[in-house]
Amino acid sequence: MLNPNATTEAINWVIRLRDPATADWDELIYWLEVSPDNAAAYNAATLADADIAEALVSTAPPVTLYAANDNFWRPWRYAGIAAALLIAVAAYPLYNFLTPAYAIETGLGQPREIALDDGSVIALNGGTRITLDKRNPRIATLDYGEAQFTVKHNAAKPFVVKAGGSVFQDVGTVFNVRRDNRDTELAVSEGSVLFNPSMQAVLLKTGHRLTAKDGDAKPALSIVDPAIIGGWRSGRLSYDAAPLSRVASDLSRFIGTQISVAPNIANRRFTGSIAVGKKDADRDALNRVSVLMGVRVAPTAGGWQLTAL
Repeated sequence: MLNPNATTEAINWVIRLRDPATADWDELIYWLEVSPDNAAAYNAATLADADIAEALVSTAPPVTLYAANDNFWRPWRYAGIAAALLIAVAAYPLYNFLTPAYAIETGLGQPREIALDDGSVIALNGGTRITLDKRNPRIATLDYGEAQFTVKHNAAKPFVVKAGGSVFQDVGTVFNVRRDNRDTELAVSEGSVLFNPSMQAVLLKTGHRLTAKDGDAKPALSIVDPAIIGGWRSGRLSYDAAPLSRVASDLSRFIGTQISVAPNIANRRFTGSIAVGKKDADRDALNRVSVLMGVRVAPTAGGWQLTAL
């Protein structure tokens, strides 16, 4: 059961973040980290806001919205929206049963952490979409992007992650899954994961990495330092002969700006670690990256492109 105080605060955050003038992402992250109750309440409030609030507000008395350039946060102005969201959160158990599948999506540069009812935690990188099932919280589908799973083990009901044609079954673990185009990568930082249990049934242990391409019968296995798995959560991206197209995709998710690679260097390999501070300006971060990778950074209409020197 959700904490009533946390629910009220979560609803205030959902409303507050609608307006750029009152949004404070650093403060939100701090609040989410204070207590698991806050994260659970915020998760429920955002889902209710996306799936139910619109229908409820359409039948409620008109609510006056104020200009985004008003920098003062005044909760009473949003009382109608808050009331609708409170009703939505309260009604959510019934809604969960009626609409079991739901998706959570993050924008580039906007990671998010989800606390599940079973005690498991999913950390989503920027530019990621995951589909969950309200009637079975032990199943998750990574549609695209990257996520780290910290799973509370239950032998009677194992946690399952699907990505493309791959199925990963928890054996009590922490693991990172990345889905990009037709490629799926899994790396285990703690415990074990079973790959495609009803087919190949490959057991991956701490430090094992698996890469599978849609349509290929056999995945590629390798060894990786467990300490660097999920390094994106702390701003360190580590690679071992990774193509620049992969590096650019990861930088886009982390920095929050679309980064592409010129076709003639897309398959050039890079080995090393890139430390990117979350408060870095896009160009400053990319300038450091360009030196490490021996490329030039050029502006484009939608962001930046890595080109040959």
